[in-house]
Amino acid sequence: MANTKSAKKATRKIARRTEINKARRTRMRSSLRTVEAAIASGDKAAAQAALTAAEPSLFRAARHGVIHKKTASRKVSRLTHRIAKIGTESPATGKTAAAKATAAKTAAAKAAKTAAAKAAKTGA
Repeated sequence: MANTKSAKKATRKIARRTEINKARRTRMRSSLRTVEAAIASGDKAAAQAALTAAEPSLFRAARHGVIHKKTASRKVSRLTHRIAKIGTESPATGKTAAAKATAAKTAAAKAAKTAAAKAAKTGA
């Protein structure tokens, strides 16, 4: 419990700022949820529009100290990359064509290695 007059005033100020920051954080998270939902739906135009609307709220939160400036930039960057990948993903697996090719190569190499090990085991 605060004892001095200045400590009591600081407690009151902190309570006021907390309420304001909660509202800012809620507004920011709501706009991010809108972008996430648009990305999940697979609609690139809607996702881009949602990100355009969410970006100012993210940077506003950063400007007021709710989140760090670099955190806001990182979130916008990652969302932008996810939106850019929307058209290239396979709806069934959620992987891009390049990721599928890499997975296929890895599986083929693994199968060849297994077959070689079996051949060496039976031949020896």
